[in-house]
Amino acid sequence: MLGPNGLNAPIVAGDDDYAVFGVWRATSAGAQRIWSQRSTVSAFNNGVSLSHYNDGSTNFWGNQAEIAPFTQTWTKPFQLGSWKISQLNLLAQDNDDQQVFDETSTNNPVISNTYNSGSGQGVRNLADESNSLGARNTPTEEAFIGEMTEIIVYDAAVLTPLTRQQVFSYLALKYGISKTGDYFASNGTTKFWDSTANTAFRFSVFGLGQDDNSGLLMSSSNSVETGTGNGTGQSGLGNIVLSAPSALSNLEFLMIGNNNAALAEQATDVPATADPAVRRFTREWKVQHTGTVGTVTLTFDFNGLSTTGTIGNVTHFRLMVDEDGDGDFTTGTIRYQQPSSFSGSVATFSNLILNTNEVFTIVTNAVNLPLPVSWKSFDAKVIANDVRLSWSVDNNADASRYEIEHSVDGKNFEKVGTVSNSASVKQYSYTHLGLTGGKHYYRLLQIDLDGKSVYSKVVDANIKASDFFVRALSNPVRNSYAEIEVRASKAADATVELWSVSGVRIQTYQKSIVAGTNRVRVDMTRAAAGNYILKVRVKDVTETIQLIKL
Repeated sequence: MLGPNGLNAPIVAGDDDYAVFGVWRATSAGAQRIWSQRSTVSAFNNGVSLSHYNDGSTNFWGNQAEIAPFTQTWTKPFQLGSWKISQLNLLAQDNDDQQVFDETSTNNPVISNTYNSGSGQGVRNLADESNSLGARNTPTEEAFIGEMTEIIVYDAAVLTPLTRQQVFSYLALKYGISKTGDYFASNGTTKFWDSTANTAFRFSVFGLGQDDNSGLLMSSSNSVETGTGNGTGQSGLGNIVLSAPSALSNLEFLMIGNNNAALAEQATDVPATADPAVRRFTREWKVQHTGTVGTVTLTFDFNGLSTTGTIGNVTHFRLMVDEDGDGDFTTGTIRYQQPSSFSGSVATFSNLILNTNEVFTIVTNAVNLPLPVSWKSFDAKVIANDVRLSWSVDNNADASRYEIEHSVDGKNFEKVGTVSNSASVKQYSYTHLGLTGGKHYYRLLQIDLDGKSVYSKVVDANIKASDFFVRALSNPVRNSYAEIEVRASKAADATVELWSVSGVRIQTYQKSIVAGTNRVRVDMTRAAAGNYILKVRVKDVTETIQLIKL
């Protein structure tokens, strides 16, 4: 990277104040530069840099800001190989010339230093200095050794706390790096992680989200403290990956953080009705859900962890959710979800609902815990202006009923029907009648005999938009008239035709319909028993249904 006169240099001649944000991980000891603006000669001259340094002890010290000829004292230690988010503010001369923030201190600088021209050191002048990425002033001098994933440069200092939190929040969510303070979206008002409300769960914070204004879409994520960039877990750290949100849209987020308790088993703080042999992890996770992300997939890696349950056996484990969010699993409503599968040491919980403020943990020996129904299939089929839902289940001996929930936006669902469960029946169906054109979303809520519940996945069906639709109210026809319903968006004249299946038109007549619901009687007195086609045409649109005359 060249500058200030080089091609695409972010800092141009005469810029004496700016801000640099960097996401980096050093993997080797020694003095190394993340960002520098210095001349090409190796000397203490008018320049500035963001760097880290090995002070010769067992610790490495991070985030050096320098304006030569002064070198700022090293700040706090950091762990070699850990990910950092750093910000350098270069300010007006003689007034806190430099500030450095990191993910552990986003409100107050960890360095604040003044270069005083009155001290005889000269006047700062960056007009002729070059921009360097990963080096001091030549490519080999104090070269950075490690990984640098993103550098953001502003041509002015970032001074307001809210603006700084927005940038840190963007980078923290994008790379799964926990930071202190609240998390804000690019609009400055959407707070998608409340550090005060969630102070006990401030560890390994990460999540899913979409922020169109900043071009951010996180549909799969894990914390770098427990996993890696590709989602692989680190041994013994209980890596969680969130993915596959069913209804994620702009300014919606699903975040979790843990309480840093041990990933060790305990027999306490479980529902009073639980078998004495039930075990759970001590660690708990809390959810903050902004908007409606929908269902998600959660995976948990048991690699390096000791459990009473047999890893690989889905019946031995549960995700246990405390719905009132107080973290006390002996009170309130508790729901369970069994893993849908295991792959090696990784358990997958599919179609999971996580509501805001809920707290969950992992049950590691699920002896005699309620076994939620296993969803084998769930499909939606459009039939004219109706949607037929079909589903099949297993392990439904403890189920009481299935509640059908409908939504037109995939986010806000309401109950539209109920189907009773029978332990001997594995296949069920429900038809949602008389729908308008457009996309329709459905999910099932299975409720057990003891009141516990679990959601299915979300399915959708797309009904062709039309100014009207037709359905039969009496089919098969048992007397001389067929009753049909015609719904129209506005008043119109309709042509009604009755045809035989062999293509012979039996009768035709005109019918005036009003906006809304119309009931029409079709005379089938002269029709013999058999199958018929009824066509209703309004202008150039024709709806067709089949009738059976007994």
